[in-house]
Order: sequence, then structure tokens, then C-alpha cells
Amino acid sequence: WRRGKTEVTSPADGIVSERNARIGGLASSLGMPMFRIIENSEIELDAEIVETDLYKVKAGQPVTVSVPGYQDVAGTVRIVSPAVDSATRLGHVRIFLGRQPQLKIGAFARGIIEIGQSQGIALPTAAVTHGHEGTHVLVVRGDTVHERPVKTGRLGDGKVEILEGVAAGDVVVARAATFLRDGDRIRPDMTGDALIGKVSEAK
Repeated sequence: WRRGKTEVTSPADGIVSERNARIGGLASSLGMPMFRIIENSEIELDAEIVETDLYKVKAGQPVTVSVPGYQDVAGTVRIVSPAVDSATRLGHVRIFLGRQPQLKIGAFARGIIEIGQSQGIALPTAAVTHGHEGTHVLVVRGDTVHERPVKTGRLGDGKVEILEGVAAGDVVVARAATFLRDGDRIRPDMTGDALIGKVSEAK
């Protein structure tokens, strides 16, 4: 009977990630867990997101997780915390990664959550100028620059989505737009490290 009381079993299969039990020690329901087990050897990422972006994240969204020294890992948002830390203004998101035996518990990782997709027109962020009168780009007609207001959308990977204002095939000033003004005459250069680029559709 006494020997039976010393047997410790786990409610699920998995890998023991932490052991607090010691030989000869006493088990107590009020103390810390004797063992921590990764159930079914499946792990997840406990990520922090600023509160201004937390509302964009939903359970089920795909995530690409980057781990230093290891390849990118595909994950899925499992839980979005309903609370935000009042001191840090960060919210927690649990990202399911599945079985990843090469990853170490406690390691640092960074994730990119895909909150949506669209296909349309995108320009380099350097081509878009923000001012008191709104957002605009410089469109090239022949050898003359014309300022044109635009409506922007998603931002990422060094590009900004253009919802209104330019069309595929338009030629715009891709860089150094702050050095040009509406009506300036230029000599377009479409080769090499050009300042001028043609608008095309991007996903």
C-alpha cells in the first residue's frame, strides 16, 4: 500500500520539460507541480502584441514564426487574451506550433501574423508623401511631374497598398519625392537604381 502511494503517473503522454520533485520529498497539492509535461510533445508560442494591433488578431489566423538559428515555423493563433497589461500595454496571444522537437522551451521567437490578403497596386513607402493636405505621390507625364492625391491601405515589407489615385501602368517617382514639386520637369531614368518606376499590381 505504501509503495503504491509513491507511484506518480501522468494524465497524458508527452515530454517532461521541468522537474521539481526530489527523492524523499513530500508531494503536496498546495506546492509547486512536481513535473511539467509537454502534452503530446506539442508546443506553442506565448507572444506579446501591442494593444493597438491586438484587435486585428483572431483565432485561426496563420502565423510565420522565426526562431534564431532555426528555420521558420508555421503556426496558428489559438487564443487571444481578452486583457491588456496596464503597465506595458501589451496583450498575450497563444500561437500553436505543433510538434517541433528541435525547438527549446523558453527560447525567443518572433512571429508575423497574417491578418488579411489583398491583390492590387502597391508602391515603395518612399514614393508616398504625407503632408498637411493629405497623402500623395508624384506621377510622371512625359517629362513633367504631377502631384496626385492617393488613398493608402495596408503597409508591409517596405511597400504600401494604394487603394485610389493611381492605376497599373502609371509612372511614378519611386524615391526622393520630397526633392520634387508639382510641375517640375525631369529626365526619367527607368534603368538601374532608378528614381522612376512603373506601377504594377502586387499581392
